[in-house]
Amino acid sequence: VFLAAVSEPIIRIIYQRGKFTAQDTVSVALLLTVYAFGMIFLSWQDILNKFFYSMQKSVVPMIAAASGIAVNLILSLILSPFMGLTGLALSTVIAGALMTLILSLFTLKYTKNIFKKDFTAEILKLIIGGAAVFAACSLMLRVLNFNTAVLWQSIMYTLLTFAAALAVYLGVLFILRSKSINNIINLFGKGGKTDDIQ
Repeated sequence: VFLAAVSEPIIRIIYQRGKFTAQDTVSVALLLTVYAFGMIFLSWQDILNKFFYSMQKSVVPMIAAASGIAVNLILSLILSPFMGLTGLALSTVIAGALMTLILSLFTLKYTKNIFKKDFTAEILKLIIGGAAVFAACSLMLRVLNFNTAVLWQSIMYTLLTFAAALAVYLGVLFILRSKSINNIINLFGKGGKTDDIQ
């Protein structure tokens, strides 16, 4: 979510110099924004793929992957002539979303109780936290002058935005009493262990 919200300042800091113009920054930042949201689906896919391989049902990830490749190819051919590189990125994200959906549906088939009340509530809390991060980053983009030509100022503003986004995210999860807070605390504790979502 942070990458999507502040994609333009990040690309400006890393690449905007020499022949890499401000217009190039805008174009690449849009690609980063699209791919950043796609990372959500990739993360969920990774978890579900491990689940099916642990159950020795590797055919399910294969079906999902084949479907994703086919959709990605078709959408790329349709969208790229009109949207260019953004169309290719969007095709990849949509294909990833489809693969995640297929894996999730098969998961429900084999484990009907996976989406228990507590689990669903925890997911909703994380979504609310992500939305709060996006709002906080958007506010910081309005307040701070990210268009400054001074590199160290851009870096400082980006780090301040990251710190604010992290504080907001943890604060929202704490207010909502998310179990992820305990996992984060344990992660940085002596044992470095996390508690599973019950």
